[in-house]
Amino acid sequence: MVVSAMRVAVVYESLMGNTRRVAEAIAAGARDAAPDVEVRCSPAGDTGSVDADLVFVGAPTPFFGVPRARTRPPPGHGQQSPALPGQPPAPSAPR
Repeated sequence: MVVSAMRVAVVYESLMGNTRRVAEAIAAGARDAAPDVEVRCSPAGDTGSVDADLVFVGAPTPFFGVPRARTRPPPGHGQQSPALPGQPPAPSAPR
């Protein structure tokens, strides 16, 4: 019997980069806790279908709810969040 590695998906939407940093920390924690686990961390628009045994979903809560077109800042608006070491900077608005 062949046993495949557990697959973990961390899917997030981040307006200012904070939720992205939390998602990346969750993914890193999963990798550290179980090095044989396959971990995928990606923005919500880049995922397509998610095929995983465990899924974490994260989103900001502007105006006490999930992001909607009217609560998202326009492209290029807002400050860019600093990047984690070795990571590209987070975009200031979703693309």
